[in-house]
Amino acid sequence: MQTALNTDFVEAPLALPWLIDLNLIGAEQQSLVGTKAWHLARMQQAGFAVPEAVCITTEAFRQGYLGASVFTDSDATDNKQPHQLSPALKSALLTSFATLQQRHPNSRFAVRSSALEEDTAGASWAGMFLTSLDIDSSDKLLRAVEQGFASLDSDPACLYRLQQPSSDCPQPAMALIIQRQIEASASGMVFTRNPLADPGHPDYDRLCINAVRGLGEALADGQVDGDHYWLDRQSRLLEHRLAAAQPGRSVQPPVLSRIQMRKLAQSARSLERRFEHPLDIEFAFQGQQLWLLQARAIVSSATALSRPAQHWLQQQQRRLALRLDQLQRQHELQCGPGILSNSNIAELLPSPTPMSFAIFKQIFAGPGGAIPMGRRALGYHTDPLSTAQLFELVAGQPYFHLEIDARSYEHAQPLPIHAYLSQVQADPQRGNYPEFGLYQQFHPEPEAKPEPESEPESDAEAKTEQNSKRYRANRRFHRHMTQHGLNYLRQYRQWIDPYLEQQLHQQRAVDLDLLNAPQLIIQINHWLCHLRKISCCHFVMAARLGFYFAESLRFQLQPFFGDDTESWLSRLLQALPGSRITQQSFDLQALRQQQLDAQDYLQRYGHLASNELELSLP
Repeated sequence: MQTALNTDFVEAPLALPWLIDLNLIGAEQQSLVGTKAWHLARMQQAGFAVPEAVCITTEAFRQGYLGASVFTDSDATDNKQPHQLSPALKSALLTSFATLQQRHPNSRFAVRSSALEEDTAGASWAGMFLTSLDIDSSDKLLRAVEQGFASLDSDPACLYRLQQPSSDCPQPAMALIIQRQIEASASGMVFTRNPLADPGHPDYDRLCINAVRGLGEALADGQVDGDHYWLDRQSRLLEHRLAAAQPGRSVQPPVLSRIQMRKLAQSARSLERRFEHPLDIEFAFQGQQLWLLQARAIVSSATALSRPAQHWLQQQQRRLALRLDQLQRQHELQCGPGILSNSNIAELLPSPTPMSFAIFKQIFAGPGGAIPMGRRALGYHTDPLSTAQLFELVAGQPYFHLEIDARSYEHAQPLPIHAYLSQVQADPQRGNYPEFGLYQQFHPEPEAKPEPESEPESDAEAKTEQNSKRYRANRRFHRHMTQHGLNYLRQYRQWIDPYLEQQLHQQRAVDLDLLNAPQLIIQINHWLCHLRKISCCHFVMAARLGFYFAESLRFQLQPFFGDDTESWLSRLLQALPGSRITQQSFDLQALRQQQLDAQDYLQRYGHLASNELELSLP
C-alpha cells in the first residue's frame, strides 16, 4: 500500500474517536478507519466528488459493540456474546445521524464496511461484508450498524480469512461508513488496468468499465451483468458489449454516454496517478454529476480464490498449444504456430456454448459450408477441407486462424501470407477485419523502369516483372469481381431478396408447439440446411463483395488523401443509400424518442442483437 502524502490531509485529533467525519480523517489513521474509509478521505480531500460520510471507527467496534471481543481471544470463539451496540455508541450514532439528515434533508443513506482486512493489495474482500442501503430512520441505522459489525464474523468472511496468508492479515476489526446514498441514474465499476491481462500484454493498459442503470450493488455482488466498455489511455472507446436484453423488455440504449465515459476515464486515471497503483473504482452518475464511492487496489492474480481460474486458464493454454501443434503436423498451419483473431466472430457469437459453436462451424465451415461455397462462387481458390479447421474455441471465446482464413482469399496466385502474419505480430490491430486492408487484393502498377542504382539490375528487373504479373492478375480478377458484383446486385433485387423475405415469413409461421420430437428434429435440420446452403451462403457472397469494393475504394483514395483516407472512406460508406447500419442508428434514435414502436424495431433488427447466434440459450 502506498504511503499517503501528509499535505493531503487535515490533522486529526490525538484521541481515538468513535465517530469521525470523512474530511477529518488523518494520514496516520488507516488502522482507525479501515482502508476503504481512508481511501475515500484521500479522494475527498484531493478534490474528487465523494458523497459526505461519517466513519464509525474500529475503536467504536472494540469498545462499543458487544461481541467484538471474540476476535481478540482465540479461545473465545465458542462463547460469543450477543451482537449488541452499547448505549453510549447508540447515542453517538443517533446524534451524528441527525446531523447528517439536517445537512441532507429527504436523503437516504448507506452503511458500508471498512474492515482492516478489506481493500488491500493482497485481498479485496469484495462482497464479503454487508452493505445496507436506503437508511432513512434511526431504527434502520442502528440495525444496519449491528449487522455490519456482525458480518465480520460471517461464514463467507471466515472462509475467505482462512484462505489468506497469515502474514498478510491484520487483526480483524470492523469500521463502518455512514454515507449519503446517491440516487444514481447509472453506476458501476471501472478498472484502471485490465484485471484479466498480465502486465506487458497489449490489453493490460485498457481501462475497463462495467455499468448498470440505477444502483450498482447487484453488479458488485455479481448478481447481474451490465454494459462493458474498454477504453485506451486517451479515453477513446475501443470496444463495447451491451448487456443482453431481459425477456419481455425492449432494447435498451447504452448505459453510459460518450461524455460520461470520458469523464469517468479521466477521473480514474487521475486517481490512479495519485495512488500510484492500478485501481478498482466504484462510481455513480447522478445525471451528469460523477460521484466516486470507493477505490481499492486491483488484487493480483495470486490470491487463493483466483487459483482455480488460473489453473483452468493454464489448462486451456496447454490444450491450445497441443491443438496448434496438431495443425502444424497436418500442414494446415504452414507459417509457424499461427495467429488467432476474434474480429467480427466475437460480435456474432459472444461467449458461445459448445453447442452453438458447433452449430456455427457446421453452418459456415468445412465441405459444403457457407464460407467455401460462397467464396468459390466468386472465383476464390478456397479449399473446403482447410476451412473445416478455420474456427477455434479458446477459453470459451470464438476465434479464427488468420493463416487459414487468408488462404481462402487466394485467386490468381498465392498471397504473401508470411508477410500478413508478420504485420499482425508487429501491430495486432491489423488482424481486425483483415480482408479490409491486410489481405493484398490490389497491387499498384509497377514503374516502367528499374532502379539499378539501389540494387543489382537483374534483381530489379525480376522484381519489376513479378510486380507486373501481380498487377495484371489483380486487374483481371478486379474485372471478374466487377462483373460478379453487377450480376449479383441485379439478381439480389430481382429474386434473392424477395425469396429470402418469403422464406423468413414462412418459417416464422411454423408453430413449434404443434410438433412432436421427430418433427421438431426434422424442422431444425431443415433450418440448418437452409442457413448453410442458401441464407448464409448469400451472406458470405454479399459480405465479400462489400468488403472487396470498399477496399478497392480505399486503394483508389489513398494517393489523394494519404493519412485521411480512412476518415473519408468511413464517411462515404456511411452515406451509401440503403445502408442498414446507418438506418439502424436512425431507428434507434427514433426508438429512444418513442417515435418508433419497440416491436417494430425488433422486427427489423432483432436478428442483429448481441446474442443473435446463441441458439442454445432459451
